[in-house]
Amino acid sequence: MSAIARIHIRKKQLGLDDDTYRAMLERVTGKTSSANMDSTEHRKVLAEMNRLSGATTASGRYAPVLQALWKAGYNLGVIDDRSDKAMTAFVQRQTGLDHTRFLHHGEDAASAIEGLKGWIRGATGNSDLFRKRSGRPALLNNPRFQVALTQWPQLDSLDALPAASLIDFVGNATGQQELATLTKADWVLVMNRLGRLLRQAREKIAARTEEA
Repeated sequence: MSAIARIHIRKKQLGLDDDTYRAMLERVTGKTSSANMDSTEHRKVLAEMNRLSGATTASGRYAPVLQALWKAGYNLGVIDDRSDKAMTAFVQRQTGLDHTRFLHHGEDAASAIEGLKGWIRGATGNSDLFRKRSGRPALLNNPRFQVALTQWPQLDSLDALPAASLIDFVGNATGQQELATLTKADWVLVMNRLGRLLRQAREKIAARTEEA
């Protein structure tokens, strides 16, 4: 069997769509077609495909959405392990597929994505998380703002608020006073900092409980 044939078999086994496949070829060899490669390049591609078969890093069309939700769950204290490996295990339970790179069909992706949203909503008690509703301001439909708005009362319940208000905290963290003007990167910064404070507060309470 030729190297090209083996590469195409591995492509099918890995469930790589054409765009992901060609991006991988270019990353490894600088070429987007196995037909234009020499034997050394074929070996490099096959080695990379063997590595991907045991990879725990999320990849594929729906990986960014799942990673964003998984990180949100981590920052909300719902998820203990923020790694892609833990997320992949969740996807496997939801869909029966071994890796996020196999999520090419909308129904499989929906099962994983909606299952994750439902878990986080149930654990936080906020049924409005990750929902967009017509007729309300864009800020209230921003999922990152929704996460921060859920983190804040959690910190309050732990007597661990870092500022007088969420607006004050956001201003100190980002230098922006208008919430509606915050960028995606600004909100990620806010969520990550609040998540870290939330985990620290819970760790302190757990330590005090153990000492008692």
